[in-house]
Amino acid sequence: MVKKTSFYVFILILGIGLIVTGFLFRAEEVKNISGVLIGIGMSLFGSSLFNLFMKHFQQKHPEIKKQNEIYLNDERNVIIQNKSKARAADIIQWFIIGLAYVMILFDYPLWLFGITIGIFLLYYLISIYFAVKYQKEM
Repeated sequence: MVKKTSFYVFILILGIGLIVTGFLFRAEEVKNISGVLIGIGMSLFGSSLFNLFMKHFQQKHPEIKKQNEIYLNDERNVIIQNKSKARAADIIQWFIIGLAYVMILFDYPLWLFGITIGIFLLYYLISIYFAVKYQKEM
């Protein structure tokens, strides 16, 4: 999905603002908040910079832009991407369960174990929701 350049510039400025705000928090009490702000700011900055670069590159090379659009909209490629996402999600669910077992073995707090199992259950609820939704559509 191609967005306007102004959107990416806004996200770039927002990322820079979050980075600067993160560096302004120097006190030990807000060190975690500072790290989160810097991390989110860096990811926003990097992704918007990449998207701006890609928009500029595609404007200079319209043949590559057309080839990318064909690749992204090709039905076979869409099916392959959806199957690979589903397979990756199936693999990740077992890693989440493995992580829960490691938390039990290393005596992590129970609330952390509960959150991990909650994420696992959320995956199944989302899977069931989309299965029912797609069943009705098709």
